[in-house]
Amino acid sequence: KIPAGYDTKAGNCVLCETLERIPTTTNITFSTLESMYLERGWPVIVTDSHQPRTLDTLLNQMYNSSSDFLESDPCDVSTNLMLKKLFNLELALEKIKHTATAQNKWFL
Repeated sequence: KIPAGYDTKAGNCVLCETLERIPTTTNITFSTLESMYLERGWPVIVTDSHQPRTLDTLLNQMYNSSSDFLESDPCDVSTNLMLKKLFNLELALEKIKHTATAQNKWFL
């Protein structure tokens, strides 16, 4: 829970100024993660939180796996893709897949 007087201005840098490193962990249960890090507000990197995959694999999985996902109308979408329709997820995934290079920084 964020305290009522929480200040996000540039002068409020105590946490970052006192950090010397961010610990990493693997094979951790959510309960342990919650009690050791999240409840205390401590940063942590969970190195085995997901299986590594390429952008192409991820886009193919999103595109092929769920028609419900593709047919749903998102309520709030932020993207830098220039699409003709207000938002078409299938078109967005295709555009990202076919133009994904180091120079193209798409977000969705």
